[in-house]
Amino acid sequence: MEGTGPSGPKTFMSELWTIIQASMHKKGDSFATFIPRDALDDIWTNERLELFIQITQPGFDSSRIPIIRNAHLQTLSVLVSIRWDEWRHFSQIFIYTPRRTDQDIPEYDLTALRHSNFLGEEWAFKFLFERVIFWPIDIEEGKNNVKPKDWRLPFLEGRSENLGRGAYGSVTKEVIPAIHYRPSEESAFSGGSVGKEVPVACKQFSNSSEFKHEAKNLRILRGSLIRHDRIVSFLATVEVGNDFYILYPLAMMDLERFLEGGLNNGTGFTTPEILREASNLASALAFLHEGLEIDPRPVCCHMDLKPANILVYPNPRSPAVGKWKITDFGISMMTESQAGHMVPTNLDGTAYTIQRSPLVRGEMPYHPPEVLYGQFGRRSDVWSLGCILVRIMAFALSGATGLRDLDLRRRKDSDGITDYPDDHFHRVSPGTSSHVLNPHIKSWLEGLPHTGYSSHSDMLDGCCDLLLHTLKIDKASRPCASKVKDRLRYLALVADGSIKPNSVRKESLSSVSTALTSEGDLTSLDSKVTATTAPERASTPTPPVDSRLIDTVTSALSRDLKLLLSEKPALDLNQHGIAQKTPLYLAVERGNLDMVRILLDAGATVDAPSAGNHTALMKAARDGQVDIVSHLLGAGAKATACSTDGLTSLHYATYCKTQGANLINCFKDYAPNLDPPNSQSQETPLLTLLKNHEGGILWEEKFLAFLDGGADMNHADCNDVTPFSFAVSGDFHQIVRALLRTGAVPQTVPSKSKLSQKMIKVFKEANIALAPSSSLFRFLRR
Repeated sequence: MEGTGPSGPKTFMSELWTIIQASMHKKGDSFATFIPRDALDDIWTNERLELFIQITQPGFDSSRIPIIRNAHLQTLSVLVSIRWDEWRHFSQIFIYTPRRTDQDIPEYDLTALRHSNFLGEEWAFKFLFERVIFWPIDIEEGKNNVKPKDWRLPFLEGRSENLGRGAYGSVTKEVIPAIHYRPSEESAFSGGSVGKEVPVACKQFSNSSEFKHEAKNLRILRGSLIRHDRIVSFLATVEVGNDFYILYPLAMMDLERFLEGGLNNGTGFTTPEILREASNLASALAFLHEGLEIDPRPVCCHMDLKPANILVYPNPRSPAVGKWKITDFGISMMTESQAGHMVPTNLDGTAYTIQRSPLVRGEMPYHPPEVLYGQFGRRSDVWSLGCILVRIMAFALSGATGLRDLDLRRRKDSDGITDYPDDHFHRVSPGTSSHVLNPHIKSWLEGLPHTGYSSHSDMLDGCCDLLLHTLKIDKASRPCASKVKDRLRYLALVADGSIKPNSVRKESLSSVSTALTSEGDLTSLDSKVTATTAPERASTPTPPVDSRLIDTVTSALSRDLKLLLSEKPALDLNQHGIAQKTPLYLAVERGNLDMVRILLDAGATVDAPSAGNHTALMKAARDGQVDIVSHLLGAGAKATACSTDGLTSLHYATYCKTQGANLINCFKDYAPNLDPPNSQSQETPLLTLLKNHEGGILWEEKFLAFLDGGADMNHADCNDVTPFSFAVSGDFHQIVRALLRTGAVPQTVPSKSKLSQKMIKVFKEANIALAPSSSLFRFLRR
C-alpha cells in the first residue's frame, strides 16, 4: 500500500475510494446500487485501518479498531465515498457523540446532518444521498419491512432471473446475502437459513391495494395455530416507498413446468407417487377450506388454482416428483363466515358461495362455469383442482407428449378438427345456454378404464369416477376437497399394490358412505377398504411406511393419522423424517395438540430426540405451546433433557416472548426444580433469562414466575457467576431487590466501592452489610 511519500495519503484515499466503488452491486441502476455489509468487512482489514489511521489522523488510535469495525465501517465508507476531508473531526462527531453509530444511519435527517456539530451544510446532503447505498435493507423474516423511497433491497447482482407473473405482479428470483437476512426465531431454532445466502422468489407489486390484499391473506394463513406443509408460507413483505414486494422460498419450478417434463426429463416417477402427491394438493386445499385455526374462523377460497400457482420443491423421498405446494393468494377470498354476503350452498353449510363481480380477471381455463355469473365458492376450487388432476393423470399415464396431445384436443370443436374459441374445461352446449364438460375431456376420462394402460384397471376406473365428479357442472354435486384427498390416497394404495385389485369393490365416489369421527370430520375412504380387505393385504407389498407416516403428520389432519395408525399399528413412531425430526416433533412444530395426543397414545416416545437432540418438549416450550407443554410433561417428558447446545426445555421457555410466564408455571406444576443447568455452561434458566434482560411486563412476568417457583439465585455456572451476582454486576437494582425479598441469602457480598448509590440502597433496605473490599467481588468485573 501507499502511505509514505508526498503523494501517499492522496493515493491511498483514491485507491480506497476505487475499491469501495468496485464492490458495489447494480451500479448500472442508480436507484438500486448498494454494497453488502460483509463486503465492507473485507475492504476494511486491520492492516488497511492501521494505515487509514496513520494517514487521516481521525482522532482515534489502533486500540479502537475493534470498536470501529463493529460500529463505524458503514459510516467510514459513506464518508470515503463522498470524499469527505475533515477526518480530524471524525472521533468528536461519531465516536464521542451518542447515537452516531452505523445503527443510527437510517435515523439521520437533513436538519440534523446540517448542524454545525455534525457534518455541516457542505456535506449533509451528500451523506444523506449516499447512505442508502451503504445501508441496504435488512430483511426480517415474518415481518413487514417498511422503508422510505430510495432505500435499497439487498439483492445480489447477476443472480436475478425472471420467473413470470402472479395474479397481480411480476416474479423474479433474487439472492439475499446472509448478513442482510434475519431469520425468524423459529427458523433459527430449526437450523434454517442461518449464515447462508438466501435465494427467494420476489413478487413485485405496483398497486398497494393488491399488495395489501395478498399480504393480509398470507398473514391469515401464517397466523393459523395449525399450518399445512403443502401451502407456501411467505418469508417477508417489503414496502419501499410506493414499491411493494412479497418474498417466498424459492421453488425448483411450478407444476406447469413439471408437466412439461421439466424435472428429471419427466421420467423416474411412478403413478402411485404422482397420486400421493396429488392427494397432498387436495389435502392442502381441504385445509384452506376447513382447517384454518383462527378466531373468528374465515371462509377461504383460493379462486385462482392452476398449475402455475402450484410450486414444486425438492423432496428427497420422491426426487422425480418433488413436493407440491399451493401458492399465490392474490385474489383469494378470506372472509368471516358471519359476513352478509356469505350464502350456504346447502343446508348443512359445508360449502359457501361468495358473490363477486363477474370475471374479476377474465374467465380462466381452470375456472368453473359459475364464475360467469359472479359466484365463486369452495366447490369452485374443487372444479379447478379437478382440471389440474386431469392433466396430472394424463402426464402420469402418457408423459409430457400425451399431455400435450390432450391439451391440443381440448382446444378443438366437437369434430376434433375445427379450432374452438378457447381451451376451457367447460363450454356452452350447442343450441342451448347450458354448460357442459369439454367433450374431449369427457371422452378421455370415460376411456381411461379401457385404454390398456399398464396401471390397475381398478385405479383407472376410480380416477375416471373421481374426476368426473369433480368436474360436475352443478357445483353442489361436486365432492368437497377432503373427499377428493381421501379418494386419491385410496387410489394410490390400489396403484402400488397395497390393496389387491380383485378385492376392491367397484364403487362410485357418490355411493361411498362416510362416518363421522369424534372431531365431526369425515373418515377416510381407506378405513372402509381396510375393514373389508385386511386378510388379502397381509401378503401384498406396502408403500414405504416412513414416507406415509411423515407425510400424514405434515398434512396436519388428525383423522388421517388415526387411520394410518389403525392400518399400520407396528409403525416406527420415533423414526426421523424431514430434517431429522420425529413425527412427534413435527406435530408440535405444527401446533397440533390432537396429533400429539394420538402419537403418544399410539406409543411414541415422548423424549425421542430430533436433530440437535431437540425434543418435542423443547420445541413446544420455544414456541410457547402451553397446552402441548402441559400434555408432554403429563406424559412424562423430562424437563432436564439437554440439546446438543446444552439447553433444557426451561432454557428454551425463557426465550418465548409472549407465553414465557405461563410455560414456567406449567413446568413448576410437573417439575418442581426450576434450576436444571445447561449441560455445557452449568447456567440455570434464571441466569439465562437475566442475561437476556429485555424489561417490560412480559419479561418481568417470566422473572417473577421463576421466583415464585423457588429458582435458586445462588446457583453458580462454570465461571462462578450466579443469577444474583449477574444482577448486581449489571446494576439491575430492581431485580436485586426482588431477589433479596424472597428471603434468600446471597453467598457472596460485593464491596461498597463497586456499587451505584441505588444498589447500595437496595442492600441497606435488606439489612445486608457490604464487604469492606472489592476482592470478594472481582468476578463481577471479568
